[in-house]
Parts: sequence; C-alpha cells; structure tokens
Amino acid sequence: MHIHILQQISVLWSMFHALVLFLILFRSRYSARKTFLLSACFVVPLVILNIVILALRGGDVDGAGKLFMLTCSLPSMAGFYLLAADRNAGFLFTFCLTNTWAYWIVSVSSLFDYFFHGHGYIMAFTDLLIFPFLEWLACSRVRRPFQKLQEETKKGWGVFAVMSVVYYMLMFVNGFFPVPVVERRQDIPAYLLVLILMPCTYATIFVSLYRQHLLFSSRQNDRILRDQKKQLEARLENQFRIQKLQHDMRGNVLVLAGLLAAGEVEKAQEYLSIVGVKIDSECGRYCGNPYLDAVFDYYDRRFSEQGIPLELDIQVGGEALPDEELLCQILANGLSNAYDALCGLLPREREASVQMR
Repeated sequence: MHIHILQQISVLWSMFHALVLFLILFRSRYSARKTFLLSACFVVPLVILNIVILALRGGDVDGAGKLFMLTCSLPSMAGFYLLAADRNAGFLFTFCLTNTWAYWIVSVSSLFDYFFHGHGYIMAFTDLLIFPFLEWLACSRVRRPFQKLQEETKKGWGVFAVMSVVYYMLMFVNGFFPVPVVERRQDIPAYLLVLILMPCTYATIFVSLYRQHLLFSSRQNDRILRDQKKQLEARLENQFRIQKLQHDMRGNVLVLAGLLAAGEVEKAQEYLSIVGVKIDSECGRYCGNPYLDAVFDYYDRRFSEQGIPLELDIQVGGEALPDEELLCQILANGLSNAYDALCGLLPREREASVQMR
C-alpha cells in the first residue's frame, strides 16, 4: 500500500515540477502575474484530471502513465502555446526539453528503486530532492542565457525540436509499451542505454546552441565595431579639416590685415566674401553640431562618389545634445544601411534624403 502511495506522489510531483521548469524557461507574451494566473486556469484542471484517472485505476501508476501524454502533455503544450512569445520550433524544443528531463528523472529513480528494493522510498526521496535542485539550477544559470538565445535566434530550432520529440517518444514507448519496462527484464539494458544517451544528446544540443549564440553575438559586435570605426574616421577627418581651416585662416587674417593697413577696404571686403564662401564649402557645415557634421559630411561624400543624390534638411543648432554618441551611432547606422541598399539599385533609382529636427 505504501509503495503505491509513494509512486503516486512521485508521479504527481514530477508532473507539477515539469510544468514549473517549463514556466521558468519559456518566454511568455504576458506579464509574470498574468502568465501564472492563465497557466493555473488550465494546469490545475489537468492535474485534477490525472488524479481522478489515477484513482479510477486503483492507483495503477503504470496504467495511468500510458495515458499521460493524452491527459497532460499534449493539452498543457496547447495551453502554453497560446501564452508563448515564441511560437516556433523553439517553443516545441523547450516544452519537450522540460518534459523529457522530468520523465528521465522519474525513470532513473524508479529503476534505482526497483533494483535496490527501495519499496518506493528511494523513488520518492530522489524526486523530492532533484526537482527543486534542477529548478534552482534553471533559475540561476540557465534561464537568462536560454531566454536570450530564444529571443535572438529565430531559426535553427527545427532539428533540435525534432530530436527532443523523438527522445520523448522513445523513452515513453520503451518505458510503458506493451507493458512497463520492469516487467520486460530483457529490455532493461536497451532502456538504460537510452537513458544514458539522452543527457549526452542534450549536452550536444546545448553546445551547438551556445556556439550559435556566440556566432550571432560576434557578428553583432563586428557590426558595432565597424560603425564605431566609421564614426571615428569621420570625426578624425573633420578635425583635420578644422585644423587645415585654422592654418589657412592665419594666412587670410594676414592678408586682410595688410589690405586694411593699406586702406584697401573694398578689396578687403571682396576678399572676405571669397574666403567666407570657401570656408562654407570646405567645412561641410550641415547643422552646427561638430559631431553630427562629421557624420553627415562623411556620408555625403560617400553618396556623392557613387552618384547618389542626397538631400539633407537638418535643423539642430550648435548647442550640446544629450547622448550625442548614441545619436551619431543611430545616424551612422541608418545612413550606412541606406548606402548599402541604394548601391544595389540601378543608378536612376538611387535617391536619398534625411530630414532632422
């Protein structure tokens, strides 16, 4: 009698914690509170349903386990799918991951209990300790990088999801059909090999996903570095131009001083107007802000080299702007994307404009 009770508690305990593990790892489209309430709306009835089925079968855990996929796994997956932010193969992989690990823990603990004649106590005690530890590990080490990976990586989950489904089905079928594996002693070695192979496969999957995440992050960092390099080059070139203008200005001041000393006021005014036009053409002044001027001047010349008309209507002023570095980065990214896109078009289709207030 105690054996059946402990087995029933272990099965219900594993069902509950499989759902908790999934809630820890998956990305919901709703707030944490709303997700919890909506999850309870369909999880609690499923748990009650499985308790009733277990009671109607007289506490037969193995018999109820054959219906577990229809009475718990598939309905809970459909409910969580409605709450998920990622409705793709990544969702299926996450669901199968948590359920497979929960089923794996129950299978291993039940086999230990069977071989060492634990009378249900080994199974119950093992499940009681391992599930909270696994949830702590998921919260502290796995949740944040895994959710970030789900958010950033939209493709490449299909093959991993298929592998997870196959492993879940493989363990389920080998464990219960046609009868529980403990009643088929000749099949226990093959079942043990499946249990050993499952963690190795998931380790391979996580290594592949982590490398994919590193590759994605590396590409993002390379693009950011390229954009920063372009900004620095534009600023450096603008500084050289300002230094050249300052050097030329000294000569212009000497000429103006000589003309004024000689009383040639009209010639001095004419010379001053010529110098002013030259300064405006060389300075590349677009808005009065030296950093934004450097970005606009750099891309204005790049567009001109490709024969792309670029119309600039900038009204900013010379005062300091908040987050100038971020603003320059946003402008540089936008102009760079526009430049790359326009270079792929026919010459007659190339045109760009920037309006900024």
